[in-house]
Amino acid sequence: MLSLFSKLRVFFIALLAVPFIIVAQIIQSLLILIMPKAIRVLSQKTLMLVSRYFFFMLGVKVKLVGTENIPTDNKCVYMVNHQSIMDILLIYGYLNRPMGMLAKKELVWTPVIGLWIWHLGSYFLDRKAKPDEVKALFAKVAKNVNEGFPALIYPEGTRSKGPKNTDFKSGSIRLAIMSEAPIVPITLNGSWKIMHGQKGVIKGAKVAIVVGKAIDSKLYGKAKQKELTEAVQQAVESGFTGENEPDSKNIPFEAKYS
Repeated sequence: MLSLFSKLRVFFIALLAVPFIIVAQIIQSLLILIMPKAIRVLSQKTLMLVSRYFFFMLGVKVKLVGTENIPTDNKCVYMVNHQSIMDILLIYGYLNRPMGMLAKKELVWTPVIGLWIWHLGSYFLDRKAKPDEVKALFAKVAKNVNEGFPALIYPEGTRSKGPKNTDFKSGSIRLAIMSEAPIVPITLNGSWKIMHGQKGVIKGAKVAIVVGKAIDSKLYGKAKQKELTEAVQQAVESGFTGENEPDSKNIPFEAKYS
């Protein structure tokens, strides 16, 4: 019964947003061919509005700290732990910066969000791609990063679905090394709670997004790729807060909700 109620609640919350989503998607689809760079900003703003509306209606409270650690020239690679399918909406909704996400190609067919991610100028990777194809894609991402369009990567490669990270994949670190761009570690705390527990239930939760200090990838280089991978994972995990604990009901949540 609870699962059915939860599904109906999400359905009606989504239904109320449908007119805005349809209009935004039509405008973005028409403009992307003639204004590819400007459409990134527009897509970010519209996705931010949908995301914040969605989480507000669900009772998810989000605080964001550490934005002063983001390079002012935007030439960076964001690396984020991956706890839930909600993470994409959380990062785009609250970090509120145009970013090209490195994602598996199947994501582009996800209803609504797939088209939005495409409009944002993301990169879709075929897991069966040949090494030369992967190298070419990474070179494209590195070029865009150096031009001030940051990349977004979930280096675990899959969702942990809980409070503990899985091992970061060193292959994702290659992109930062190629671009010689700083890596900005971002820690998602508690997003796993939104859909954790009874199957089909989506519930309110307290989520903290912590932006850590940038890591200079040029200090490592290709020869130290494994060391850089470990440094990034350590930096992300150092940002865990009380909101990520399995039972945080009695832990103060004093920062302002955004």
